[in-house]
Amino acid sequence: MAKSNMVTAVRQLNAKTLALAACALATAFVLPISSVAKPNLDSTHGEWTVFVDEEGGKTCYAVSRPKAQSPNSLSWDPRMFITRGAITNGRDEPSVRAGYTYQDGSSATVSIGSDTFTLFTDNDGAWVNPEDAQSERQLVAAMKAGSTMIVKGTSARGNLTTDTYSLSGVTAAVNRINELCP
Repeated sequence: MAKSNMVTAVRQLNAKTLALAACALATAFVLPISSVAKPNLDSTHGEWTVFVDEEGGKTCYAVSRPKAQSPNSLSWDPRMFITRGAITNGRDEPSVRAGYTYQDGSSATVSIGSDTFTLFTDNDGAWVNPEDAQSERQLVAAMKAGSTMIVKGTSARGNLTTDTYSLSGVTAAVNRINELCP
């Protein structure tokens, strides 16, 4: 498959991942239980929550919100995801939903201790390079070994944002999604 076709295919897959995950969060935290079918809340592990979506093939999500954000003068609602299941071909896929549209051509960075990962951005999502499965595994491993994760990105308006996540519970959450969606 040509590189541009592969990147397009991965972006479509990742867009579906984020759309499903956003739906999971919206329905789990905002809408009344009876109003829509929704992914099921499975468990909470520290600062990470596990959801399971049975529709269209089983997909599992470990999700967290940042504990701190800057600059304080702006308002956005980001999430960090690790997705596993039907839509990721059984691998753990870390991604960010920024809560705003990223600046065209920009990248996001994830820093855990001395490790830094560069993620490509598209619309309001950010992912590890789709051609680099090893970096996905390394990012998840760094998350499991770390205590704090910092995600930086630039909005379409040119604002640099910094989101600080606690990694408390991420290992148990990833283990759970691996158990639920082998």
